[in-house]
Parts: sequence; structure tokens; C-alpha cells
Amino acid sequence: MPDYRFQLLPRGAAVRFEEPVTAADDEEARALAEMRLLLGETFVDVTVIRDGVAAFRVQRDARPANGGPMHRRPDAERTA
Repeated sequence: MPDYRFQLLPRGAAVRFEEPVTAADDEEARALAEMRLLLGETFVDVTVIRDGVAAFRVQRDARPANGGPMHRRPDAERTA
């Protein structure tokens, strides 16, 4: 199982917080990152690190105005 970590960017901050995450694959890691953003208004961006390398990002502003599920931003999709 890959080693996943979330690098969380708080609203209005320049410093990210890192937390370990247990996920079986990228799909599960993405779903957990989206849920992490939806749990509150504190964080606006999650970079998902897989085995020490940035795999992808999920951003709060990627959510459509109608309140539906977050969509992947092409410019923020893959960072590695």
C-alpha cells in the first residue's frame, strides 16, 4: 500500500500542515482529500503526496457554485 500524506494549506496562510493518511490507492486518497476540504472552512488546498512525491492537488475553489461535488482543475491535477 502506498504511503500517503496530505499537505494542507489553511485559508490566508503561506505555511502548509502535513498529516498522514491511510488510503489504498489514488482514487481513495482523492476522495479523502475532497472530504478533508469539505469538513470545514479552514483549509483551501490539499496536495496529496504519494511515497514522498506530489501526486495531485485538490482545491476548495474547484467546487461548482451549485454546491455539487468538487471537480478537478486541469491546471492543478498532476504535479508529478
